[in-house]
Amino acid sequence: FFDDTSNPFEITNVTQFISEKLSKNETLVVIWADMSEQPDEGVYVGFVLDKKHSIPQIQIIKWPKETIYKTIHAEIPTKSDFLPLYENIWKPLLDKTNLKTGDTIFISCSDVFNLIPIEFICNYNWEYIGDLYNIIRITNPLRIPTEDSLANQSAVLYGGLVYDCMPLEEPHESIDSILSFSDLRSKFNYLPWTKSEADSISTILSQLGGYSVELREKEAGTKKSFTTLSGVSPAIIHLATHGVFRQPQIEMSWFDYNNYCMENTGLLLSCALDSTIEDGILSAKEISTLDLSNTDLVVLSACKTGLGGITP
Repeated sequence: FFDDTSNPFEITNVTQFISEKLSKNETLVVIWADMSEQPDEGVYVGFVLDKKHSIPQIQIIKWPKETIYKTIHAEIPTKSDFLPLYENIWKPLLDKTNLKTGDTIFISCSDVFNLIPIEFICNYNWEYIGDLYNIIRITNPLRIPTEDSLANQSAVLYGGLVYDCMPLEEPHESIDSILSFSDLRSKFNYLPWTKSEADSISTILSQLGGYSVELREKEAGTKKSFTTLSGVSPAIIHLATHGVFRQPQIEMSWFDYNNYCMENTGLLLSCALDSTIEDGILSAKEISTLDLSNTDLVVLSACKTGLGGITP
């Protein structure tokens, strides 16, 4: 269906989509991964949609996976040692478009492309791509944000959480949850600057206008409060708290390792240190069961959120 002879090609419903969703200064880029059994085989395919021509068209770019992986690891010599991302990733896309400075690019990425800081790629003039174009990352290419959809946005901010909600005179044991942390109480203290962080973000969003902001702090930011977002999630979720991850100490199969990592990585929320509160730790596995499809941006402002286990 997508072969070189059909580049560019027309499809009625795609043409209609471009005409209805995009203006002349907007371009949609969708990058798909060829789901080959071997991670370094196959290609990434980029579809560029715009209506800069008299007839809306789709341009196709193909990046060999091996080239992308070597580029990320700086294993391919380029014109400048600091420009491998530009030469091997952005320039092939640029050659297929009629982008002008100031244009808006909606980009939907998959697989390892999500790890590439596209906005901070430099061109030969040492200009950031993010300074030349208005780049907006989207998860679903069918849901391009419009001015109407950007209005009246909502945000839920977690910060200034209290992890030990029980009165000190009432002795109770630390939780021994899935994460098996016997010394949670000594490791995870109150984080005063997370309160300042959430307050600052709330002020900024309120000044932007159109945002309704809910700040969940102290005892209000429990795991139960987070699970209630499923199905009605806000546009922005910001979590400033403690993050936890513990590598397994024994060898295990890929399947068991994947399950272990999903269960043993998470975020501490309000009252996490109370034995009377169920777990208190929001694990990756629990998050994966929630419907947060209405959310455009999630910020994990916590230690250890860059750790985890990688499986096929």
